[in-house]
Amino acid sequence: MDGLIIKAPYINWILKGEKTIELRGFNTKKRGKIALIESGTGCVVGTVEITNAFEIATRSQYEKLRLRHCVRAERKDIRYKRLWAWELKKQEMFEEPIPYEQQKGQEVWVKDALR
Repeated sequence: MDGLIIKAPYINWILKGEKTIELRGFNTKKRGKIALIESGTGCVVGTVEITNAFEIATRSQYEKLRLRHCVRAERKDIRYKRLWAWELKKQEMFEEPIPYEQQKGQEVWVKDALR
């Protein structure tokens, strides 16, 4: 199972079911269950399902999705030229984190984070 590297506190919000959209500057064709890797820890801490991905084309569309992304109202900046929303469901937090070996160059996705 491939893993997505995410920084805290965002990964915690996903695992609690509060953050149901991940915003990225690129699309993904991945669907289904993925591992969630907390950045800087060397551990897989849970899983989530990616159910859909779509481009956010307007500021209005971004504003409507803001709460699902857990972005506060005062944060108005969008740092990507193109913005994609990845819909997340069925999160599961592990009782004990699972160590994995990150290969050089893996900054977003980790191939076979959980085997």
